[in-house]
Amino acid sequence: MKKSIFVFMFVVCCSSLQGQIPQKNNVPGFNSEVAPLLTKYCVACHNADDAEGGLNLESFDGLIKGGKGGAVLLPGRADLSRLVRVITGEAKPKMPPEGNDAPSETELEMLRTWIASGARGPDGNAVQPMLITPKIELLGKVRDPINSVAVSPDGELLAIAQYGRVEIKTLSEGKQIALLDGLTGVVNGVAFSKDGSLLVAGAGETGLFGEISLFKTVDWSLIRRSRGHRDSVYAAKISSDNSVLASVGYDKRLIIWKIEDGAKLQEIEGHNGAVYDVAFHPNGKMVATASGDRTVKLWDLETGKRLETLKEPQKELYCIAIAPDGKTLAAAGVDNRIRTWSLSSNFKEGTNPLLSSVYAHEQAIVDIAYSLDGSRMLSAGEDNLVKLWDTTLMANIASYSSPADWVSAVAPIASRGFVAGRLDGSVDVYETAKGQTGEVFNADALEDFMPVVRYEGVIPRAEIPAIQEEEPNNSVQTAKVISLPVNFQGKIFNPEKKDRTVAIEDDLFGFDAIRGDQWILEVNAERNKSMLDSKIEILDSSGIPVPRVVLRSLRDSLIEFRSVSSDQKGFRFANYDETDLDEYLYVNGEVLKHFRQRRGPDSDSLFYPENGARQGYFDTTPRSHPLGQVAYVVRPYPVGTQLPDNGLPVFTVNYENDDSSDRKQGRDSKLHFAAPADGRYFLRISDVRDHHGDAFHYDVIVRRPEPSYGVTIGGANPTINRGGGKAFTISANRIDGYNGPIQIDITNMPAGFTATSPLVIQAGHTQTRGVVHAHAHANAPQGNQWGKVTAKAVISGQDVMIDGGVLGEMKIADASKVVAHMTPVTVTELPATEFWSRDDREYQVLKPMAWFTEGKTELIKKEDQSLLATGETPENDLYTVKYGLQTGKLTGIRLDVLGDQTLPAGAPGRNPDNGNLVLSELELYLVDPADPTAKEKLEFDAVFADYTQEGFNPAWIVDGDSETAWAIAKKGEGDVYAVPRNEEDPSHFVELELVSPLEVTAGRILLAVFKHSAKFKQHTLGRFKLSATREGLVRPPVEIPVVAEVNIVPGQETQIRLSVERRGFAGRIAFDVFNLPHGVIVNDIGLNGVLIVEGQTQRTVFLAAEDWIPEQSRLFYAQANVEGNQCTLAMRLNVVSPQANAEK
Repeated sequence: MKKSIFVFMFVVCCSSLQGQIPQKNNVPGFNSEVAPLLTKYCVACHNADDAEGGLNLESFDGLIKGGKGGAVLLPGRADLSRLVRVITGEAKPKMPPEGNDAPSETELEMLRTWIASGARGPDGNAVQPMLITPKIELLGKVRDPINSVAVSPDGELLAIAQYGRVEIKTLSEGKQIALLDGLTGVVNGVAFSKDGSLLVAGAGETGLFGEISLFKTVDWSLIRRSRGHRDSVYAAKISSDNSVLASVGYDKRLIIWKIEDGAKLQEIEGHNGAVYDVAFHPNGKMVATASGDRTVKLWDLETGKRLETLKEPQKELYCIAIAPDGKTLAAAGVDNRIRTWSLSSNFKEGTNPLLSSVYAHEQAIVDIAYSLDGSRMLSAGEDNLVKLWDTTLMANIASYSSPADWVSAVAPIASRGFVAGRLDGSVDVYETAKGQTGEVFNADALEDFMPVVRYEGVIPRAEIPAIQEEEPNNSVQTAKVISLPVNFQGKIFNPEKKDRTVAIEDDLFGFDAIRGDQWILEVNAERNKSMLDSKIEILDSSGIPVPRVVLRSLRDSLIEFRSVSSDQKGFRFANYDETDLDEYLYVNGEVLKHFRQRRGPDSDSLFYPENGARQGYFDTTPRSHPLGQVAYVVRPYPVGTQLPDNGLPVFTVNYENDDSSDRKQGRDSKLHFAAPADGRYFLRISDVRDHHGDAFHYDVIVRRPEPSYGVTIGGANPTINRGGGKAFTISANRIDGYNGPIQIDITNMPAGFTATSPLVIQAGHTQTRGVVHAHAHANAPQGNQWGKVTAKAVISGQDVMIDGGVLGEMKIADASKVVAHMTPVTVTELPATEFWSRDDREYQVLKPMAWFTEGKTELIKKEDQSLLATGETPENDLYTVKYGLQTGKLTGIRLDVLGDQTLPAGAPGRNPDNGNLVLSELELYLVDPADPTAKEKLEFDAVFADYTQEGFNPAWIVDGDSETAWAIAKKGEGDVYAVPRNEEDPSHFVELELVSPLEVTAGRILLAVFKHSAKFKQHTLGRFKLSATREGLVRPPVEIPVVAEVNIVPGQETQIRLSVERRGFAGRIAFDVFNLPHGVIVNDIGLNGVLIVEGQTQRTVFLAAEDWIPEQSRLFYAQANVEGNQCTLAMRLNVVSPQANAEK
């Protein structure tokens, strides 16, 4: 621990000070009221001659002194005073003893009032709080530990804080020039002001009060001594302008004091544990605190309001420091890590991201300090090590150890280094300026894939020669050396142990390779019905496994929440929020790559690839892991790299594989080998379980890598709602180590449709996503070969293009109840889609002039000019109706079938079960009454119905075939048919477009003949009407949408706006944003995505970019996860430099 507090037997805990004890009128006097009460009830057993328990209550001094068990009074706190508690029975033993008279309630209340008023003595003064502890004889030499050190800004003076004093020495000679003594208790903190004119010391009496002492350095005179904390002060600092000082302590408080007069400006509570350290920001507007509650809090210095809580630490924090430029904050403590955060200009919640988390010491870190130029940091730990760090990379430069006790405090020296104080009272100076310390370890990390090599004249796999194993071959001495490529065939079987399931049996063969030579080694066993669960390894000529990569641990972790299966996509591990994307995690032999952060405490971190089960890297095999399995965040380096010790393990991964790391070969093994040097190597194959048998046959194919790729389409043949979009995916099958980017181009889209293009499958990734969008006025295209997909990649300097197929048939549906949009926030007007509708043109209802039926149906004219069928329902019937027509243009006819309460189920048809109808033909004639025989049949080229029963077609009512028809029922549960309704209305309609417009002359009438199918008995029309229109069916023009753009700078945020048109959908809408560049995330997303709640139509979304993301442009989109997953048009995100963004 940073501060150890040992309290023996009994501690007087007091939160009241002399100046804070309440002054009351009519306070009971000791001589007049308290002493008589004690004499009456207590003195018989507690007097100078017979002081039971060492307690003498005959005098005021004896009362204050207490007894063998410690104090019996806590002035100011009657409720905590033992004297009161034993009388009331709250403490044992109860006094006076049973059978003796006890104080009345009035007398007890008087005693409480006297204690609460300060336990004033015979002279009328309140008692000073004090700590009373038993004296314990020391058995060893008393240490005088240094608790804090500070160096003056000019680097000349050193302040050393110890028990009850601060010693001032010259740093060059160690000569004492001042002794600031008389301080109360342990002096835990000491600090100079920025200009060196002031020095503050924080101390106090444990359990009683904290004390701040302020001195002038010109003559070391005491300016002021202040008490305001309820317990020891742990740290005190002076603001850069010498206007205020801040103190923190065990009482969980931060107090801001005005230096001019010592007044309290702020008394801030907010931590749930002791506050161990404090630091002012150089701009004087913010102060930061580090606490035992595992948090750093940032406070507004003027208002005292909390600005931010930094929650990443896992255990108590002991120390905090802010870089001289004010851009970075560092904190450390019990969890062995130094964490740094980037500080924003306003310090507000969520704007101060974690920069780094470095495993720094094997035990708790007790102090840290920045050098005055901010380029270095010194840390001291309970592991008795002092470490120097380069702050740019947070890389360890040097470590210092000593046989002396551990360092408890450090402070920077101007232009020189640091001074450190130890618990044994000694002081060390560390020269850490440039040229005086080691170099920063910054070796290049190793890529997780091999360099791409395309070999000429590669032998096709089918032509690779096969060679049978020859026993014995279980060692490098007996193994046969063969030429590559080869199909090595054999069997893991020891005939001498054929009755045993388990037997260690290995097969080896040798081959020669030159440095850099690459080979793919893959086993075909399980896929060929073998019982072998293979494992393959590469050995050197001595039979030693060949190392592939060394992994340097950066931070430790462990699996949380639950165990992990080998095929699980993700899991939860400790300190996940300190692990960057694309960092590696080593878990018991498995190497993973971090793909996506957890979206909250109840979700998993995800690992590569982005879809499917997780894969291992460096040909390691995914495994199952128990809850609590230790894990390490690691960085890969080439074999032979000299790695400085950081207290965490280094792992070596050899050339070996159990199950193929990409999961494509089941339990069969696959390995990508690159010879580290010229020489002879051996492949060893075995059963990972050490099983063997006659059915354990195998082929080991050793061949040259043929780096390539293939692509597949997901979401082909989409049905798209007008004005909306549907998502599709393009997935890559990466072959033999090709890991680079793949560009996807989509061409040959029908008019009114767009597809996201170009798309890019990023290096190391396996998928990209896009949207097919249909314009609100688009026509349904004919054919199924739309959206040609072409993939392109550059492999070893050569363009490799692949035909990826087509998106296929594109069907169009009516507009959804939700239309989603994504726009830059600079666009102030929300998008609104204008949908073309058949309802936009007007129809005039035709008046029936005469009608008759062939059967028993009777037609009655209604006020709305519809005809209602009444009477007995015949099995079949034919209706003939004459309608009057207005003169002028005629372009279309509309038939409405209407519900009526007199009809079955209130539906438009007369079927007694469900009100359905089946209309086989509708013949329409233009008739001149003067010559009825000269009638003109109307011809139609387009028919549309709002609803059609499955297996029927509205166009069939004008096809001249009485065997085909239009019907309007829908099959429901239990194969029961019913007429679908729009809310409560069962009406439906058919619109018929004339081949060409007709000119209707005066007096002409329309003759309509309604024929019903003979195959469907009792399915005649129940109620219907006809309308005519003069307007043509003209769709508005289709406009090609413009792709909107937004910029983002690495390490910063940008904003976009999501909005929706609610077309009858009132619920909340969850969005996901897809196809962002790797390293750009939606910053305010939850487990359910980005929400637009009920009653709202828009929200702003923040995109955040990691600081390492390269400059690029990428198309992305948002998906509303309702109404069939409606997607927005794609938007282009440009990742640009700060300068380019400013110019933009």
